[in-house]
Amino acid sequence: MTTADQDRRAKIIEKLRKMRAHAESAAAIGSEDEALAFAATMRRLMDENQILMSEIEAASARAGDPVVEVWTEPAVVWGRPAGSRRVDWRDRLARVVAEAHGCRIVVEIGSTRTAFVGRRETAEAARAVFEYLAKCAAAASLRAYAKAKAEGHDCRGFHASFLLGFSSRLSERYAEERERVRREWASRGSALMRLDDLEPVNQYLARFKTRVRRQTSNLTFNARGFLDGKDAVDEMKLGGEAKRLR
Repeated sequence: MTTADQDRRAKIIEKLRKMRAHAESAAAIGSEDEALAFAATMRRLMDENQILMSEIEAASARAGDPVVEVWTEPAVVWGRPAGSRRVDWRDRLARVVAEAHGCRIVVEIGSTRTAFVGRRETAEAARAVFEYLAKCAAAASLRAYAKAKAEGHDCRGFHASFLLGFSSRLSERYAEERERVRREWASRGSALMRLDDLEPVNQYLARFKTRVRRQTSNLTFNARGFLDGKDAVDEMKLGGEAKRLR
């Protein structure tokens, strides 16, 4: 399904959501003929476009769930507060997690705090996943560094490369999971619902003045660290963390 097809389907679902609300209002005031007319039109549109009632119910739930900012606590890296300086690998990881959960991120200038912007449920889930993965990545980096050093490897740039590899592979795994879900739905002859719902998030962010932050590029690349970072992700079970897929 192309993006245009998805947009068209989303508009039809929104139309059906409003029709359902009108039908329920008509039934509530005793206007049965009007309610039945709305119901008949809804059924025709649903059949013509192969739309499930569960999709309309999900749209109704989103309509009552405004976009919010869910902020992280100031960063603590390897047991020490990071101060006011942004931590590049954490920002990169936050973007990967946000994308997988249908969110966006904003950062606080002069602080290490990050906000996940999206529907409350998904934004809170993204923050929880990010904080868990950030702790896992930092701990795994220390273990891998100690092992590489004991084996006599050159460890210059190891941690930064490890964490780059960790985020890169995590992004790949989320993409693989999205593709797996798409194939599964296609095999059933069903259309996959859009779960990212980014249009209201982008509208919310458009109200603010934004500045693109350039990440530092003075990384001393360490191939061993990068590969170890990717391997660390492959050893993890993402499980429910990949539920919010586009």
